[in-house]
Amino acid sequence: MPGDPVLSVQGLSVQFRIGGAWRAATRGIDFDLAPNETLALVGESGCGKSITCASILGLLGGEGARVEGSIRYRGREIVGMPESELEKIRGKEIAMIFQEPMTALNPVMPVGEQIAEAISVHLGCSRAEAKTRALGFMERVRIPAAPERYRDYPHQFSGGMRQRIVIAMAMACQPRILLADEPTTALDVTIQAQILAELRDLCANLEMSMVFITHSLGVVAAIADRVAVMYAGEIVEIAPVAELFAAPRHPYTQALLQAIPRVDRETVTLRAIPGQVPAIAEFGSGCRFAPRCPRASEACQAVPPELAARGGPEGHRVACLAPAPVRERAS
Repeated sequence: MPGDPVLSVQGLSVQFRIGGAWRAATRGIDFDLAPNETLALVGESGCGKSITCASILGLLGGEGARVEGSIRYRGREIVGMPESELEKIRGKEIAMIFQEPMTALNPVMPVGEQIAEAISVHLGCSRAEAKTRALGFMERVRIPAAPERYRDYPHQFSGGMRQRIVIAMAMACQPRILLADEPTTALDVTIQAQILAELRDLCANLEMSMVFITHSLGVVAAIADRVAVMYAGEIVEIAPVAELFAAPRHPYTQALLQAIPRVDRETVTLRAIPGQVPAIAEFGSGCRFAPRCPRASEACQAVPPELAARGGPEGHRVACLAPAPVRERAS
């Protein structure tokens, strides 16, 4: 997409102290986010999607975690930024929709006041102006009878309505970047479709970029411009959505797509990926997917493959020593 990236992540490594040793939960994460672009992060549970977004917000630190590499927001380095500076960015310029709205909302505070509080803190609005803006965003995410429900508590809303409240809170300061951590998890498909449509419309109207975390490749197809496939703390493939669905090159991406049931065929075959994601303490020095990969060689076990074009278009990069041919299509 045109324009300088609004966010650039280079060589990101997040390590946690486990049993007296530092273990890398993510390794060498590289991606750029263009203005008005939606990038999806997809992969199995535990692959590092949420940790990556937490790093962007500067939420990881202390004695038990350390972040290495570079995260640049509009040219400013976030890694190592003082907390006083991070507080000016967090919520105002980079906001996050957390995965579970019931734990993201304060159970003893009316939902409208929670949205208004975020507006007051970041924009310095008066109480009356913050309430007006909060009501506007409640209506924008289609909360019925917003003025009457302004003083209702989270437990008085359904799961879908709570998710809308969390979205309104994240959008209220009109951030430049929205980090959405599986915002449609546990919602039925009808509500999921409504939430996705509202996120697309809001990002377009407010000219925001978005990093969207999900397990669902169907959701990726519905909302993203590009997709980064993650496995065991690494990006193994990144490409425009249409290109990745048409011609996946990494064995893991191919396996994920093959695991989706095809209802357009007479016989539905469910394909599982043999093995399981290794625990953080079991990550090897080479390709982390090698133990489950049908094309793995001794070389794959030795050195982690670089994320590169490998004979394909520059916008389609893959971390594999033996990727599928450029012209190969998913079966």
